[in-house]
Amino acid sequence: MSEVKHTTGPWIVIPHWNNSCDDRLEIKPVFDGPPVHGEWASLAEIHNYEDQVVANARLIAAAPELLEALKALTPPELNSSDWWCPECKDYTDATFSECCTHCGTSLTDCQPSEEWHTKALAAIRKAEGATND
Repeated sequence: MSEVKHTTGPWIVIPHWNNSCDDRLEIKPVFDGPPVHGEWASLAEIHNYEDQVVANARLIAAAPELLEALKALTPPELNSSDWWCPECKDYTDATFSECCTHCGTSLTDCQPSEEWHTKALAAIRKAEGATND
């Protein structure tokens, strides 16, 4: 997977902070400590507060965490003979109880189907700006 080029998360959805009467939401990064120049710039502005628009803004704001989780749970390639351990982020042998032999994580229901593996990798490539070669 490629290096991170987007503004790291978390991101939040907040009402636009000015005295105008417009209905705008802003998606902004959350930072620890005092901001440095440019950190408080909006990542996106969403106009109006309709339910679907607000739901879209929340989905956009969740994007960094969703991408991070998807990358952690998706093996780089499918290997049907071994188990994928999302904790170790590697293939492993499993014990009889379907636990990782390295860290003990339960591997039950952790194995992606070929269809979902393909979809997950495509979503990661799309989020990272990679082409579909």
